[in-house]
Amino acid sequence: MRLLVTANEGTSQLVADECSALDLRVGKVRWDGVELTGGFANVAKLLVWLRVGERVLVHLHTFDCRDARDLYEGTREAKWLEWVDSSATVGVVATGKLPGDRKSPHALRTHVFAAQKVKDALVDELRGAFGHRPDIELRDPDVQVIVRFFGNRCSLFLDASGAPLHRRGYRFTGVEAPVSETLAAAILADTGFARGDRLVDPMCGSGTIAIEAAMIHAGLAPGAERAFGIERWPVRRREVRKALDRVRKDARARRRALKRPKDRPILASDIDPQAVAATRQNARTAGVEGLMRIVEADARELKAPAARTHITTNVPWGERIGEELEALYGDMGKRVASFDGCRLAVLSGHEGFVDAFGLRPDRTTELRNGRLDVRLHHYDIGANDRDANDRDANDRDANDRDANDRDANDRDANDRDESAEQTASS
Repeated sequence: MRLLVTANEGTSQLVADECSALDLRVGKVRWDGVELTGGFANVAKLLVWLRVGERVLVHLHTFDCRDARDLYEGTREAKWLEWVDSSATVGVVATGKLPGDRKSPHALRTHVFAAQKVKDALVDELRGAFGHRPDIELRDPDVQVIVRFFGNRCSLFLDASGAPLHRRGYRFTGVEAPVSETLAAAILADTGFARGDRLVDPMCGSGTIAIEAAMIHAGLAPGAERAFGIERWPVRRREVRKALDRVRKDARARRRALKRPKDRPILASDIDPQAVAATRQNARTAGVEGLMRIVEADARELKAPAARTHITTNVPWGERIGEELEALYGDMGKRVASFDGCRLAVLSGHEGFVDAFGLRPDRTTELRNGRLDVRLHHYDIGANDRDANDRDANDRDANDRDANDRDANDRDANDRDESAEQTASS
């Protein structure tokens, strides 16, 4: 099967990396995801183990499409009977830039209309094969069809995920503006956080970054306990169940073997007691509470963690940075500046964060949190300190050289003046 693992903006390469880590051969890395091939065993592995990927789509057909007539005919060419019968409920969603001339009488003017044309073609195809049509279900269909437009090309997919993969099933309680589970995993992947690493999140909110870190630390599968859309497909259900059962069995065995460490490697803290309570409940549901210390604390009073600890957090922000937030960022920047040997990553959605924080990032990654543009600023605290010291030392050396040069010039000028006076006297 040809597969597409969709990715949030800015995370396609991270998705490709995790597919490779699952021993899957990656094809093309696109701005919106990763193409690869595989059978049901690979699909099961992706569904259960992906952390950053958003959906797993099975490719059906790609064709030229300029208007509604092309869309209808191209849809009927797809091999629907290999995947769907008339017993299943079906839903259709269309995405991407619509093709063709909008003034044409057969133009695809809206995504809703495009989805309707695909539904009509699919219904006609199944009615012709089985003598009756499938039911259409918009909210929770057995088979979700995804229509994706790319210029004057259209691709049809079946969504193997069902609910998007960021819905791990553990976050029942949250606080305002949390990051999604897949974005949290992307943040951690971009920092280089790996199994066995330690992490501190001093502004944990509902705990998503810290919980994802705990699962990575222990090597736990994020999708081991959730259901997937492919399990409801009416055709080849036995093959699907066999592949998923095998992958889930291994993932659940790892969870049962998890032991509570004496020194909990993940620290999640927040000044808001409601956020702390939410983090505790979510961590308990995720089964990683034993790996975490969850406390109420002010990020401005954060103590230096052990060397090589990751400090990763999503700071609060608004459309405009007020004096209170500016002070918070500045105080936090001063606090962490002395944490030698720690890797710091801060997610922020405001242009003025870096200036207010007071430290220059080593690099910055552009990401999206829902519809919002955000930036992940990376700091190697020890390297920053050393670079700053080197710059200060270089500045001091340059100043000393300038001062010596000025003194030498002054002496030369005095010598010339004295020589001129002596000549005049003679």
